[in-house]
Amino acid sequence: MVSVNLKSLVGKLNPTTQRTLEGAAGLCLSRTNYNVELEHWLYKLVEEPDTDLTIIFKQFDVNPARVLQELTSSMDRFKTGNARPPALSPDLITAIREAWILGSVEYGSSLVRTGYLLAAILADETLGRTVAGASSELKQITAPQLLSQLAVLLQESREAGGEAISSKTASPSSGGQPVKP
Repeated sequence: MVSVNLKSLVGKLNPTTQRTLEGAAGLCLSRTNYNVELEHWLYKLVEEPDTDLTIIFKQFDVNPARVLQELTSSMDRFKTGNARPPALSPDLITAIREAWILGSVEYGSSLVRTGYLLAAILADETLGRTVAGASSELKQITAPQLLSQLAVLLQESREAGGEAISSKTASPSSGGQPVKP
């Protein structure tokens, strides 16, 4: 696998995903955990109002309060006692990379949105298993279901911030699937 500069990769996050990643690092630090894990980031993403996740959760009937409760229980099992700044976990870096690939290749986006991040996590076997283990509520969303509806769902989100979903994205006749050029 090609090594990617972490700073460049984090620079591909949109303001919402960047702000919540910073919040996740703060949460990790306050809990004295050693690594910023997917659970820390997902917790901060779910807390954030009016994101792609808000729309996705509504579509798939996911209870955000239950997700937060389950993520807290999962984080309670993490090793504590770290007195130094935490590192980003390899899973978290993989999630960012996969979300950037999904967003840029399939949707023509230059930035990673929360919807791309969740879809990439669920589509990756290892990351998906990690998230399912942390929150059974998130099992209500499967990668194929989400990917088939993602382009349409993201049009309703404030995260679009003027960035239109490219012509590569779904048309009603494609059943919501991204259209390959």
